Amino acid sequence: IFLTFEGDNTVLLQQVTQGLLSQYKTFFQEHPYSGVVVMLRQRFVSDIKERNPLATHRHSERHLLSNEFQMAAFEFRVNRLLLHLARNIRKLSKTMGFFQAWNECLLDVNHLAKAFMAKVVLEQFQAAVRACHDDGVRQTLQPACNLYALHNIHEDTATFRQLELIKRGKAATIADAVRQLCKDLGAKSLSIVDSFGIPDHVLRSPLGQSDFDYIKHMKEQFFAPSRL
Repeated sequence: IFLTFEGDNTVLLQQVTQGLLSQYKTFFQEHPYSGVVVMLRQRFVSDIKERNPLATHRHSERHLLSNEFQMAAFEFRVNRLLLHLARNIRKLSKTMGFFQAWNECLLDVNHLAKAFMAKVVLEQFQAAVRACHDDGVRQTLQPACNLYALHNIHEDTATFRQLELIKRGKAATIADAVRQLCKDLGAKSLSIVDSFGIPDHVLRSPLGQSDFDYIKHMKEQFFAPSRL
């Protein structure tokens, strides 16, 4: 796929997955033996670390809000989805050809691309938080980063449960953590919106005016005399 059509997200997602599969194929072509050894070692270590009962049931706040857990979960999902997709396409290609096999796996193709993009976003988000030297800003960025990571995991709970990365109790705790983070950040929502520097006349929202007096602006907007 060399062209996109008006930024079609589906096409762009397929391009991302095509790039991941190409890297996967190139790696094993260049390292036919050592590549298998490396993959098996990484898979074994990952399984022991992420899927052992202590890790899958661990649901303390400190654990869930740690950069290490969040990034490990995102990387684990990408690696598993990539391996699963590569196997399926290879298997189906033997009977129906690559093009048809690709189309048969489009849901998995898009899922992998979204998981990979989420991992990239989380990497950059965590890096931005670490690079921030303003304590006040960091106190907002860190929970926002945690919310992004845990909400993403919560939205894709079925995949993480299928991969045996999290158990039911841990999934429930993650859902509670997402709600609490939303509540905590709610008090800072006006400041967060204002930090983007969007002019009031462009935003045109009673909730995001620079004076933060949203009650006044809601009255003006919803109870203003009709101009008809």
